[in-house]
Amino acid sequence: MIKTAKSYLAVLSTACLIACQQSQTTSSGSDSDSVSGIQNESPSEENICFRKVSGLQNKDTLSISLKIEGNKVSGKMRNAIYEKDARTGEIEGELMGNSISAVWKFNQEGTTDTMKVEFQFGKDEIQQRPFMFNEKTGREQTNTASADWIKIPKVECSDDAHHEANVTATGTIGTIMQGKDGYMATLKSEDGNEYLITMSIIRMEKQYVAYKAGDKVTVSGDTIHVNNKVNILVKHSGKAK
Repeated sequence: MIKTAKSYLAVLSTACLIACQQSQTTSSGSDSDSVSGIQNESPSEENICFRKVSGLQNKDTLSISLKIEGNKVSGKMRNAIYEKDARTGEIEGELMGNSISAVWKFNQEGTTDTMKVEFQFGKDEIQQRPFMFNEKTGREQTNTASADWIKIPKVECSDDAHHEANVTATGTIGTIMQGKDGYMATLKSEDGNEYLITMSIIRMEKQYVAYKAGDKVTVSGDTIHVNNKVNILVKHSGKAK
């Protein structure tokens, strides 16, 4: 148990350190997979999904699912940076040849925002024009002047949907492993499953709660896998009856 607890603490310390650092979005222009001058192909399917995993620990995920009807494009896009709040929202736009011009309406940290996005189709992939930070507006926007495009590989839509799932679980807190900026704990759920949960002061801010062993709680958040267990990166939580 001591060895396992140390392993969990090491993971928590790493997660908190990453959360403190300035994260680069998956679709930034400095990504090593950026390309230019690739011959593109028009889509031949009505429903297509794409996913790119990147970041220092390969835990940042950009997922896109599109439905194409004639020249109309709709779908979902989710940009999840490890230990950060994910941007998730709807895409609405137009297909012109093999290029898409669209608006992404997304939610992040309880607020809704919009951003123009541009894509073009390549062989077994979609390519996204990178984002840039506009110092005048204080916001990110698509860098329409960039000649580089970020490659996002095509995947099976069923696999893509699996990675977008947000987990909610109700159960009893077990072993607690304290860390510098929060703690990890085991959670035995009502359906018999056992999870790890990460309660991070940095991620949860005012919603952070220091639960005790034996507390019955409901938690929800994105997930990663640690030591073959599902680790819920808790965003919301509360006492359960």
